[in-house]
Amino acid sequence: MADKAKPAEAPKPADEKPKPKILFPPIAEGVEDGLHWQDVDVFGEVFHFVELTVQDEDDAWDAAELPDDKINTRLQRRLLLCSAIKRPAITVDEIARWPGLKRRALDLVMDRMNSLPPADAEGNG
Repeated sequence: MADKAKPAEAPKPADEKPKPKILFPPIAEGVEDGLHWQDVDVFGEVFHFVELTVQDEDDAWDAAELPDDKINTRLQRRLLLCSAIKRPAITVDEIARWPGLKRRALDLVMDRMNSLPPADAEGNG
């Protein structure tokens, strides 16, 4: 008995690039009070992220400022993460006890939500 031939897939246009795989994709997302939010599963725990406001960024900068007008960037990043994650509520002291990979994964999600898309070949975002 002859095998049935599968229909051929239509070839993709040469200029169409495959979309990159997103690490820790949102399982739910939306906009509330003008700010984008996402629920993201990171290593089996769901975190509710919200877009950072300018005030969140200013507060983290001010709190991380050292007496010699330098910034403690580790503290600043952890404060921003605390502002971005609304559920479960987290503290800077809790972050210090996390595995580094968990913190980097959550930073990745926070940065993705608060960054512009990459520019195309003509420089358009």
